[in-house]
Amino acid sequence: PMSKVDRWMLLTLCGAFLFSTAAAAAETAEAAAGEEIKLQRIEAKDALTMVRTLAGTGRVQIADAHALRIQDTPEKVLLARKIVELVEGTGCATDAGARYEVGDGTTVACRALRHASGNEVMAALRTLAIRRIGLVRAPPLVLVRDRAEKLEAALAKIRELDRAAPKTP
Repeated sequence: PMSKVDRWMLLTLCGAFLFSTAAAAAETAEAAAGEEIKLQRIEAKDALTMVRTLAGTGRVQIADAHALRIQDTPEKVLLARKIVELVEGTGCATDAGARYEVGDGTTVACRALRHASGNEVMAALRTLAIRRIGLVRAPPLVLVRDRAEKLEAALAKIRELDRAAPKTP
């Protein structure tokens, strides 16, 4: 038979375990955010690959032809939304391109391609050891995510490759 002290300790330990398990489950549910991200200009397949690569999440899927569904931490959901906003906006088409500072020391930059092919740009950026690279086929865009100095080197290389070829008479 158990003494009163033993029963009290057993009940106390069980209660503490149940409380900690319930608290952990609540934190997990709170940490996992979900959102549907609407697409207007880009194909869902391109957006899926781009978000997986640049946001570093595998917890995203195509909801329909014009939307992605992401179920991840609030930070990754926000990053996915910002990446899509970069591409969907008009900033990528300007000579300066568009940027989003992630908050972890990296920045995502987007630039339209006018003359260079996506494959040519990807190959050149890989030689610079850029952390993350994404391409959109239509409209032709390249996105890169890295630290400031590497990002600037990548954007300079993209500008160099995307210059118009000289016309021959």
